[in-house]
Formats: sequence, C-alpha cells, structure tokens
Amino acid sequence: MTRHRQELRILPPAVLGERGIDLMAGEAILLHLKPRPSAGWLVVNTPDAAGGWGPEFRLPLPPEAAAAALTVVLEGEGETLDIRLGEAAPARFPRPLRLGGGSAWRLPPGVQERLPAESPGAPAARIDFADRHHLRCRLQDLPPGGSLSLRADGLPCAALPAGDVPAEGAATLRYAAGSLVLEGMRLELLLEGEEPPRCLARARVASRYCGAIEMADEAGLCGWALNPALPEEPVVVDVYLDGRFQGAARADRPRPDLARLGPGFGRSGFLFRLPRRVFPREGVPLRLEARIQDTRFALRHSPWWLSRPVPVTAAALGGEPAE
Repeated sequence: MTRHRQELRILPPAVLGERGIDLMAGEAILLHLKPRPSAGWLVVNTPDAAGGWGPEFRLPLPPEAAAAALTVVLEGEGETLDIRLGEAAPARFPRPLRLGGGSAWRLPPGVQERLPAESPGAPAARIDFADRHHLRCRLQDLPPGGSLSLRADGLPCAALPAGDVPAEGAATLRYAAGSLVLEGMRLELLLEGEEPPRCLARARVASRYCGAIEMADEAGLCGWALNPALPEEPVVVDVYLDGRFQGAARADRPRPDLARLGPGFGRSGFLFRLPRRVFPREGVPLRLEARIQDTRFALRHSPWWLSRPVPVTAAALGGEPAE
C-alpha cells in the first residue's frame, strides 16, 4: 500500500493570524487545519455527514511557532493519517482520511507546501498549470545565483533568475515573444548551472478556454472568448466560412453583462465582419466557425449554420407517404 507524505510550513504571520488551511477535493473540504496560538493548539477537523464539523482534534503548538516557521508533516497509508508538528512525535488522526487521489491544498498567505525532493534541501519544482501563453509553478530551495530555463519540445521559450522567485515559491513564466508553444507540446523546467541542466519538472501544454458565438448572420458574427487562467490578456478568435479562413478578431470589447462571472469577463467581447457579405443559396449549406487562434478549441455554438438543408417528409407536410 502506498504511503503518502505531505509537508507544510506555516510562517509566524499565518500562525498569529489564525489562518485556516484546507485540503480540497474539487470544491469539497477534506481536512481543515487552523492554528490557535492564544489557546496553544493546532486544530484539525473534517466535515461531518450533516454538513457541519466533527469533533476538534487538537495538537499542542510548539512554543516557537509564533516566532519561527512551523513544520507540519502529514503521512497517510490507506485511510490512516499521522500528523507531526515540528520535532514532536506524530499523532494519529482519529477519523479515516485518505491522502492523495487528486486532492490539493488551498493555502492562505504565509503557508507553503513543501515539495518532494531528491534529498533534504535539494531543489524541487512542480508545474501546476501550463497553457499556450504561460506556465505557473512552485519552486523550492533554489541555489543562490541560479537560474531556470523552460523548453518546449526541446526549444528554449522562457527563463527566470532564481532571485526573481517570490519568497512563497509561486512563480509565473511567460513565454518569450516569438516562441513556438502549441497544444500538447512537452515542457521541461530546467535548473541551469549543471551540465547537463537538471530537469526539475515536466508537463504538457493544455490550455483551457471558454466562449461562445452569440449571434451570426450573412455579414459577420459576435460573441465572447476568454482564457480564464490569464484573464488580463485578451485572446484572438479566428473565423472561418465553410472551412475557409476569413480573418481574426481580438476579444477585448466591453461586456459589462459578463463582468460578474470573474476577472477579465467584462472585456471579453468580439465582433467580426466578413470581408464580403454572403448570400446563402436555397438548398446549399453555409456555416460560420470560430476558434481560438492557433488551437482547435471551437467556441460554443460553432459551427453556426447560416443555411442548412433540412429533409422534409410527406408526413411532416401533412400528406400520406407515396406507395
């Protein structure tokens, strides 16, 4: 049976601020941790079947937790979970809980997740998300003066000096202008300074977009489109007529009706006018399509049929089928 190990570092501001820490499975909380320095406890809890909280499981906080980083180690095998604070002995959580299985931490400011490393203090990284425009990762214990490089299918596409990595270890790398980064490409995050450079993490480019055609006619179409992982950067929509490229539109027009959906949605509209108005002929299919540029992602309601023959039976016209 696989034994899972996860490690957190809670910095003093998070301890003193009593900031809650949640282990999530999608939108559901699996495990909740909360320091209570005034009472001298780290409270651990899980939701109960009624939608409330079960009995609190309390671990004594080390006296130095308010002045130095507190290490919390969680180790689980099957449905058993052991929790250790600092150098104290591990304590068995009294309720069944399974680590791993796609769960992820929701961390407040001042709390860091320690990544698995080859050895204590060795550099480590994890790629959390990578699309055609940028990469988000977590970095740990990078050597002073070192630097990171990113390659897509072996070709350099971004770089980051170790000194530019925020203290909490979360970093975003935007691809250099002119870099070729396409869906499905293999990304490698490398630590430079060794020969060959050490690969810290790998991932495939997998973009996520949303959007829709909302109206189309013989003159053009309109709608909205967005990359929710990078909402401040408008996407470009390619338009096709019966499979033939017609042009592109930048999705940055005001859409106040969508602003409540999240950042960037309020400026995600697009409008595209065809180079020439089309005139559908009776019985001849004619369609408009809209896709995010340089991807296969088709917007919702694409294709939009301007003309489409529909077979009509005699029964539909109210008559009797011919014998």
